[in-house]
Amino acid sequence: MTEGDETDLVRRGYNALSYHYRSDDAGDGRYAPWLAELKERLPRAGSVLDLGCGCGIPVARSLADSGYPVTGVDISEVQIERARRLVPAGTFLVADATQIRFPRGSFDAIVCLYALIHMPLAAQPQLLRHAAGWLRPAGWLLMVAGHHAWTGTQDNWLNGSAPMWWSHADAATYRSWLEQAGLEVTRQALVPEGDGGHSLFWARRPPLASAQSNRQQAQREARRPRTTCCLTETVPGGTGQLAHHAWPNRAKNARLDHHHSHAAPALARRCTKDFSPAAVCATSNRMTTSPTASTQLGRSHGHAARPITGAGGPGSRVFRGCGRGPGAG
Repeated sequence: MTEGDETDLVRRGYNALSYHYRSDDAGDGRYAPWLAELKERLPRAGSVLDLGCGCGIPVARSLADSGYPVTGVDISEVQIERARRLVPAGTFLVADATQIRFPRGSFDAIVCLYALIHMPLAAQPQLLRHAAGWLRPAGWLLMVAGHHAWTGTQDNWLNGSAPMWWSHADAATYRSWLEQAGLEVTRQALVPEGDGGHSLFWARRPPLASAQSNRQQAQREARRPRTTCCLTETVPGGTGQLAHHAWPNRAKNARLDHHHSHAAPALARRCTKDFSPAAVCATSNRMTTSPTASTQLGRSHGHAARPITGAGGPGSRVFRGCGRGPGAG
């Protein structure tokens, strides 16, 4: 069965069993506490997208009755016809949720209850990424999806005349997909059903200030060139000092080698004092207690360690490693 066949099977199944699945006057049932919590999280008149809205009962009806603008999407023509009649204040679209597109930042919340599990598994991560983009900063995604991985078809679904098809991942995979989409999962719970159940997720798009701050920090770190202090060997008979401070330019790096002044403690990785004369291989980051041993260590990587003068002050030599690693001269 191809992806198109699977989607069409779901569409035809809900067209045939729409009223069998949910009546016009159905109550909120297990959805009631989820909808009440969603309303507490929404801003006044916050807009909501209901993916897999069905006949509009109970999600779209409950939100519209509370004054929230609702847009519903469903692949079943019969379900959407009913939704337009039962929830006249809502906006309802016949569309495949994996194919539809909205402008970024269109909604304060997205609801997707027991709908993702009827969509092709390969398309689900991308839909979650799109949904994250459709949310405004600090917007919420309320989702019920699979708990255990399973793909299959059931004939005579709900004791009716049509088959139905499902495809879902396990709870850990859904959580991973939500996080990869840039959403923060604030709660995850099992919704029991028979011998198994489904997974409930509350996930939030980060607030604008937090998202911008994280992005700017990452950009600054990516742009900053870094060098690492070399090992300074004091000869003859002195006490060497090893510094591993990161600096954004080589001039300051050399001065730090000379003075070991800890001028930028926030950037300091490690500084261990009172080392005997020593040298370091930059490739393996292994340290030896003599230039000779360092040379041998460097040769094991195909190069000899080279003394560099001038960075450690009078009477000092700086030994870098084999030349293949960071800080090689």
